[in-house]
Amino acid sequence: MKKNHLLILLGIAVVVGLAGLYFYHSRSAGWRDTKTDRTILQQLPINDITEIQIRSVPASLTLEKKGNEWGVAERSDYPADFTKIRELVQMLWELKAGQEMQVGPSQLGRLNLIAPGQGTGTGIGIEIDLKGDQGKQIASLVIGKSMDQSNAATGSAAAGRFVYNPAVKDRVYLVSESFYSIDPVSMGSWLDKSFIAPGELKEIDQSAWSNNP
Repeated sequence: MKKNHLLILLGIAVVVGLAGLYFYHSRSAGWRDTKTDRTILQQLPINDITEIQIRSVPASLTLEKKGNEWGVAERSDYPADFTKIRELVQMLWELKAGQEMQVGPSQLGRLNLIAPGQGTGTGIGIEIDLKGDQGKQIASLVIGKSMDQSNAATGSAAAGRFVYNPAVKDRVYLVSESFYSIDPVSMGSWLDKSFIAPGELKEIDQSAWSNNP
């Protein structure tokens, strides 16, 4: 009897242990560290990009490449800051996920990952659309909430932003990038400030104002 009793207790302990292990894994299945290729926009053809749309609510802007020059479409193609464009494209090309989470469409709003135009009210993020010749879609990324403190769901204290790649359904990523260059969306910050430098201004033609007193 003692032997049978011991076997029963041992069996119960094994079952409880397995149940606890299953519960732990089911709780942590949402978030997981990415160990393989962590690149979010994989194989991004950066040399094919000729248009960048940055949209939020309510601001938006379009950067277009015509010939060898970049301009701001909403400002009649006024020259854009190429250095800033290059840094943005390089950042998107190198952007890697620190963690990823399985999230359904109904949960995107709580992380501000709903693309502008696909929802109203709260939960709207900033969308970056990359396009090529003739408006061909290359890639898209939605920038969501910041996380700058410990998060119980991840068990980490990593700072960064939540991002969503619409081409990869039901996956949300946590990245270390802050996206300060595009948040908030400001058209003026993308204009080329050196296009007309004060030091280059030599003379103002006043002939058009000759009739003024």
